[in-house]
Amino acid sequence: TLINTSFSVESTLTDWCDLRMGYTKSFNTAPADNEVESTDSFVAGVGFNYGSVALDMTLGTDVLDDMMSNPLYYVNGRDDAALAASWTLSYSW
Repeated sequence: TLINTSFSVESTLTDWCDLRMGYTKSFNTAPADNEVESTDSFVAGVGFNYGSVALDMTLGTDVLDDMMSNPLYYVNGRDDAALAASWTLSYSW
């Protein structure tokens, strides 16, 4: 049986860009032998809104830390890791 706790926050950086961060901790109340008792995960994402076009991206593992410590590395396209773990592009009529 898993008990999940989650915390998330969304902040508007500009009128067209939002930053989202979340943390989840799961507790296994009845672990079997050699099973983990708890797991935790941290996720970050950005949302871009250009009128009727929207792009929502979930950043890859450790991308946010790397991006904050060396943003020019990502702006110049020299990153080796994938920037997005997943993304959704939508258009509103």
